[in-house]
Amino acid sequence: MSGLLSFIGGMGQGVAYNAQSDMKNAAAKSMADYQAELQSKRDKVVAQMNREAKIADEGRAVDAKAKERTDMVGRIDAAASDLAEPQIQAKRGLISSGIADPSSWTPEQQSAVDQSLALDKKGLIGDPATRKQAAINTGDITPKDAATMADSERRLDITEKRAEEAAKSAAMKDATERYKADLKDADSKRDNDTANRRLEGLVRGIGKSGSSNPTKEALSFIDGVRKDLASEATQVRGLYQAELKDALMPEEKTAVNQKYKPQLDAIEKKRAQMTVDFNSLREKVGLPAHSTAPDKPAKPDAAAPAKTQPSAALAMPAKKEGLKAGSTYQTSRGPAKWNGTAFEAQ
Repeated sequence: MSGLLSFIGGMGQGVAYNAQSDMKNAAAKSMADYQAELQSKRDKVVAQMNREAKIADEGRAVDAKAKERTDMVGRIDAAASDLAEPQIQAKRGLISSGIADPSSWTPEQQSAVDQSLALDKKGLIGDPATRKQAAINTGDITPKDAATMADSERRLDITEKRAEEAAKSAAMKDATERYKADLKDADSKRDNDTANRRLEGLVRGIGKSGSSNPTKEALSFIDGVRKDLASEATQVRGLYQAELKDALMPEEKTAVNQKYKPQLDAIEKKRAQMTVDFNSLREKVGLPAHSTAPDKPAKPDAAAPAKTQPSAALAMPAKKEGLKAGSTYQTSRGPAKWNGTAFEAQ
């Protein structure tokens, strides 16, 4: 019995010990969690304080920069005023010397002069060249920096001008190419409304290129194209006549006609349209209509009167296969003998 009691007592002591140990562990863990939470709060407070300190530092830096810039502007303004003052005084002297009777000079007149000179001085102070020299005088920039700035400004001006010229050139090219394209289909461009739209489009497009007088520019352009077309027509007619002269057989002449007549017809139709456009623009700029009727092309196939055909010369057959070797025929160059492969002059 005593052994059982001893066993039970030992078990009770073990349970109590374990419970006491668990309580100690729980207390230790609770303390650790509390300390970790406290440290986290401390870290957050420190981080917030650091952020606020950084913002304050940045604000002070911005304020310092603003003050520095304000001070610099004030220095340059004062130096620019000093540079402008001699010119203003010289102008004031000229005005005073021009007053015939100073005793008659009224306060209102003097006030008007003072206001005018004040505006002149303000303009001089704001002039980039004056401010640049003033900045050199105050030491805010060096002469070398000023030269570099001037060079950069010149390069920027050149770049901008080139871009502007390129844009103007593109606008001019677009306008003129559109006009030429409208002339391609001659038959569908005969009505006045379409012609007016074509001209308006040309003038408007040239205006986008920066032209101060787009109507006059359009007039010059059309006149130049008309002359180019006239030159083209002359060249085509020259080729037409040369090939027609070499064509001996009727079918050869037909082929030459079919090759060149459509080209000449298209050129003349364009020239006719451009003549109307040209005169329309001349009227708009106050000039009388210009008589510019297109040249009537000589008809290459209208050969000179044939020479008296000798009795021995035969008329040309309709086809080349009708030629007989040894026979003499009346060609466009005069009587010639056909040797079976070519004509021989008589």
